[in-house]
Amino acid sequence: MQVEALGTKRVLAEHLERKAYVYVRQSTLYQVENNLESQRRQYNIAEEALQLGWSRELVVVIDEDQGRSGSCANQRSGFGRLVTAVGLGEVGIVMSLEASRLSRNSPDWHNLIYMCRYTGTLIADEHGIYDPSNATDRMVLGLRGQMSEMELDTSIHRMMAGRMSKAQRGEFLIYPPAGYDINDADTLAKSSDESVRDAIATVFAKFDELGSVKRVCGWWKEQGLKFPVRRHELRGHPIMWLDPTYRMFLAVLHHPIFAGAYTFGRSRRVRELDRDEPRTLRVRQITVPRHEWSVLLKDHHEGYISWLDYERNQSRIQSNQQMHRNEQQDTQGPSREGWALLQGLVRCGRCGRGMYVSYGGARNSPKTTRTLQYRCSALRLKRGDPDCQVVGGKQINDVVVSAFLSVSAEASEQAACIALEELEAEEAAADMLWRHQIEQAEYEAARAERQYNTVEPENRLVSRT
Repeated sequence: MQVEALGTKRVLAEHLERKAYVYVRQSTLYQVENNLESQRRQYNIAEEALQLGWSRELVVVIDEDQGRSGSCANQRSGFGRLVTAVGLGEVGIVMSLEASRLSRNSPDWHNLIYMCRYTGTLIADEHGIYDPSNATDRMVLGLRGQMSEMELDTSIHRMMAGRMSKAQRGEFLIYPPAGYDINDADTLAKSSDESVRDAIATVFAKFDELGSVKRVCGWWKEQGLKFPVRRHELRGHPIMWLDPTYRMFLAVLHHPIFAGAYTFGRSRRVRELDRDEPRTLRVRQITVPRHEWSVLLKDHHEGYISWLDYERNQSRIQSNQQMHRNEQQDTQGPSREGWALLQGLVRCGRCGRGMYVSYGGARNSPKTTRTLQYRCSALRLKRGDPDCQVVGGKQINDVVVSAFLSVSAEASEQAACIALEELEAEEAAADMLWRHQIEQAEYEAARAERQYNTVEPENRLVSRT
């Protein structure tokens, strides 16, 4: 800014008695680290305030919003402090390099303008000094705020369009989950780490065997194994081996990247007002249904499973959700606690709906003293009508046990062989994962030892570090 171009006649003695607030902001951390000339120009505005007549002790520089976007005021504590000081009548002038530094949101910008109008506060940028109590100046400031907001929206739209064009070709790549890397040719490839590849492949193999995400997670914990997860919030996006959780396995089984598919638009961010604090804007991420995905390219890269297996896994996971199970669909549902042998399998012979299991008697009492019934209760639960039908369950259990034993008697030897093969395969899978993790631990220990030995013995400060 040049002092001659600022219209110093607008600066009165009453303004000089109050403070001059200089607002410094850059939108991203990259700009803070690399756009040093813009940063230097903004800090130099404090010297311009001195030339306008303010004493140094009355010049306040607010730069705590560095690296934050100007589109939302509730995420900028510095801007909030500035508006509060203006409202208290402590500010004689608000100075910034341009209107976009103060705000890229019209409501926040106009709120500041009108607060300055009613408190007699000036606003200055590189083009001049404005008095918001003057209608012409207020109009110019309003136009500058609208242009700043439009500039932001236009740039965002341009970037989004470019990103979508690249995504439609399957070329817009971000750091993938553990199991995949971006190679030198900027394409997706399976991880170069054999232990990571084997861990991901084991997830799908165990899900085929056990049929439940929860049971896969339980098996992993029983074996005492870690699970590879890419930490996107850390610099370099490293893969770390963490204690397994249910969500880790669910994320792997849900992600279509492991089926060789490229997707874009599986989730989107939604801005909305908080219900408890109506003046607070919240941003949350929601999952988008598959038919609304922006891009889905099958056979985009090498997968751990086929797309057919992926869809089968999704159907299986959906059928395991007891609380969201649709009774009209032909889904088995998950196995639940209790001693009814056909839970989740029985359907009403009258209406075709799934039948629920009910038990009578004390929970801790012996089974011989408790009652077991299969109930078609859908109409009663929905409309209060009587149960369609109720069938005793003890006799059904006896028939099922008798039929199972008669059928499996001739195949007992074969069943024992199959069970032994599955047990050996399970032990081999766990042994392979343990071997990989031991090799990784040995490598890290040897690397740390080499680093320690390269330190000069005399430099004890470095070796202690």
